[in-house]
Amino acid sequence: MSLQHSPGIVTNGLSFYYDMYNTEKSWKGEPVTNQFICPNPYDSNNNVSFNVNGTGTFQRVYSGTYGGYTIKPTDVVYRYNLGGNGCHYHGNSAAIASGQYVCYSVDYYISPDASDYPTDSTLVVLENYGGSALGGGTGAGGNGIMGKWQTIRGYSGPTSGSGTQAMFLYPGGCGNAYMASRGFILMKNPMFEFRGDVRYNPFVNGTRSNTQAIRDLVGGNTITATSLTYNNDGTFKFDGVDDYIDSVISSGLTGTGAWTMEVWFKVNGAPSNATYGNVIVDTDATGGSANMIVVDYGGGHGGSQNQILYATRPSTGGGYTLLGGSTITQGIYYHAAVVRNGSTDTKLYINGSLNNTYSGNMPTATQPLVRIGRWTDGTVYSNTTIPTVKIYNRPLSANEVAQNFAAQRGIYGL
Repeated sequence: MSLQHSPGIVTNGLSFYYDMYNTEKSWKGEPVTNQFICPNPYDSNNNVSFNVNGTGTFQRVYSGTYGGYTIKPTDVVYRYNLGGNGCHYHGNSAAIASGQYVCYSVDYYISPDASDYPTDSTLVVLENYGGSALGGGTGAGGNGIMGKWQTIRGYSGPTSGSGTQAMFLYPGGCGNAYMASRGFILMKNPMFEFRGDVRYNPFVNGTRSNTQAIRDLVGGNTITATSLTYNNDGTFKFDGVDDYIDSVISSGLTGTGAWTMEVWFKVNGAPSNATYGNVIVDTDATGGSANMIVVDYGGGHGGSQNQILYATRPSTGGGYTLLGGSTITQGIYYHAAVVRNGSTDTKLYINGSLNNTYSGNMPTATQPLVRIGRWTDGTVYSNTTIPTVKIYNRPLSANEVAQNFAAQRGIYGL
C-alpha cells in the first residue's frame, strides 16, 4: 500500500490512519454545504442550464490544460464565450438565515485572445430575492491579466434577517456591457457558503458531511465527527466540552492479539471532568472493557497530574491496569505509541523511545470502535489537539516506532 505522503511512515499492517496535516489524502476540513448548485450538461455539446439563467450559455469542460493547469476529474469547470451584450447571470437561489455571511470563491481564466478585456470586469453577483438577503457584485478589478488562472474571493454580510439569496456567476455584467469583445472565460470550482463567520473552505460539489470531513488514509473506515471545534486554518481541536470523533475498524485492537496504537497530541488544558484526564484514544465501546491512551489530570486513573498513561480495563466495573509514562507539559506536541506483543508484554513509547514496559499478559479489551477525544461513557471530554492517529494490526518494532516519530516530528516542532 502506498500513501504517497511521507515515505518514512510504516504502512505494513496499518489498519486505521487519519492525519489532519495530510490535506490531500486525509484532512478535508469541516462539514460544509456549497449553496451554489453546479449543474451537469443537458445536451451533447456540454451546454449547461442553471436554475436561473441569463443570456449566453455556459459549457462544462472536463479536460484540457489552460495556463499550465490540467483540469482534474474532481474539478467543476465552465466555459463562457465572451463578446455579446446582455445580462450574463447564471446560478441559483437558496434560503438564508439571519446572521449569516455569504463567503464565496471561484477560480477564473481569461483566454489569451480576449479583446478589449476588461470592458466590464464583473464576475460574481449576489442578489436579494426576498427578505433580508444580501446584494453586491465583485469583479476582476480591471487587472487585464489573460492566460493565467486567478482567484476571486469575497464575502458579504451578515444578514439582518432571513431571506432568499441569489448567487450568480456573472461574466460581464448586464445591459450593453460585455467582459471582452471576443475570447472566452473559464470559471472553476465555484464555492458559495452560508455561515456565521468569515471563512473560505475548499470547493465541495454539494455537501460534505461529518463522516466525510475526516478521511481515513487506509480507505476502509468511516470517521464520524461530532461537534468538533474548527480552527481558521481548517484544522480542528477537541474543546474539552463536547467534541469527539469515532470510527469502527475491521481489524486492529483485539484483546488477545498483537497490535500498535500510535498518536500525536497536544494537551491544551483541563478536560471536562478534571478528576479524570484528557482522553486521546479510547476503544471503550459500551462503558465496559477499554483500551485507552490518556493524560491523567486529577488522579482519576491512578497516575499523577499530566502523566501519560496506557490504561486497560477488561470489563464493566473492573479496575484499570496501568502502564505509566512521563509527565508531559501542556501546549507541546508529543508522540505516543502503545505496542502490544500478544500475551508477552506491552510497551509504551514516548517521542520514539521506549518509556515503560508491562511484562506478561496485560488484559485488554476487544472492541472495533476507536473513539478519539472522549471517554466513551460520555463523562469526560478531552481538551486536546490530536492531529494524527494510527492503528496497526501487528506490533511495531522499536525501530519502526522511532521511524514513525522521525517521519513527522518536524511538523510538530520536535
